Amino acid sequence: MDKTKKSKKGLLFIVAAPTGGGKTTLVNNALSLLKKKIPIERIVTYTTRPMRKNEENGRDYIFVDREEFLRLQAAQHFFEVTTYNDNLYGSPRSFLKQIPKGASFIAITDRAGVISYKQLCDKAVCIWITPPSLEILATRLKNRGSESEESLHQRLALAAEEIAAEEHTPLCSYEIINSTIESATEQLVDIITSNLQAD
Repeated sequence: MDKTKKSKKGLLFIVAAPTGGGKTTLVNNALSLLKKKIPIERIVTYTTRPMRKNEENGRDYIFVDREEFLRLQAAQHFFEVTTYNDNLYGSPRSFLKQIPKGASFIAITDRAGVISYKQLCDKAVCIWITPPSLEILATRLKNRGSESEESLHQRLALAAEEIAAEEHTPLCSYEIINSTIESATEQLVDIITSNLQAD
């Protein structure tokens, strides 16, 4: 019997990673497998940053201009707002009403976002995604072709800080080393499925 179908209340899964850690690709891949058997959605973050090549509005982020973002913020549409590289990011609070009805959600964030999500939902399950090394992370960021040299150095410095902070003071209960997207996706699916079965 599939116990996940008996779960009366959904869960919030927080997938956190250093900048450039591949968390968005990983979550999208996991969702394509999970949605076949459980009601689960990704919380799509609003942002004022420009859309990158291969990104899709409404799937990867909801892209808005600064004026619209500030209007939504004033209307308390977001429970968490962060700034990175002068771009605003906001997490909508609307998903909270759906969890008691049995829907589960995946949030993609950084370490600062983990704290905000946990304050909002203390039963959230947090998974930390980390690259095998900073050298591999640097190669992945360069291969994106969307970073200037200055931006690349800033991202790598921030990633090193975030990785060191998570090692020193872990905020997450699980860690996945993103060596290959296939292996990391499988691990993420297993973590989410096992927690929903246990709930």
